[in-house]
Amino acid sequence: MALTPDERAQLENLWRSHTQRVNEIRNDTNLTAQGKAATLDDNYDRHQGAIDDAFARSDQQAQADGSRAYRQAFGVPAGADGSMIMAHRDARDRLAEAGPGEAGRALNTALTTGDETLARAAGERAFNMAGPSDLGSHWGNLLTRFAASTPERQRAVGDLAAARLAGSPATDAGERMMRQLRKPAEIAYGNPRARAAAARAAATQAGG
Repeated sequence: MALTPDERAQLENLWRSHTQRVNEIRNDTNLTAQGKAATLDDNYDRHQGAIDDAFARSDQQAQADGSRAYRQAFGVPAGADGSMIMAHRDARDRLAEAGPGEAGRALNTALTTGDETLARAAGERAFNMAGPSDLGSHWGNLLTRFAASTPERQRAVGDLAAARLAGSPATDAGERMMRQLRKPAEIAYGNPRARAAAARAAATQAGG
């Protein structure tokens, strides 16, 4: 996914807040080692939970944007009547298993005759088939032709491509790293002293 500037700023603030609090806890002379471990653990859980929530909201928004863009590009046109809805369904069924040659011929026919439903069905088929496995870029070229046929289609396909990129797993190394805070060494998984300290702290709280 691609974070917005505001989302990235929010996450950077959470990272800074976590680091600042870790340093404060480590330097707190009023806390025992067990108390520091418990407080570090609580600080980590609160900040990581906030980061998880922020990414969940961003992922949800990206998914909603993608669905809306897909409908705008390939769905039933706004204001369609019953006959157009049926025509749209029939066109999609017709091209559901089509290869690039058949879909290309359908797009040619649609552009010549002004058949909006057939054009959208051909564009949708091209969009779903384009990608790394599209040797020779036959589907990619077909999608480009569909998009270039009108300014509205160009804009819709552009919005859809942006939404798909935003909804995909993070490809930016910095963004992937922002999803997971680094645990302080005192509470890191596999640290026997950390586990023992946390257990003692929990027992003290339960008894107290």
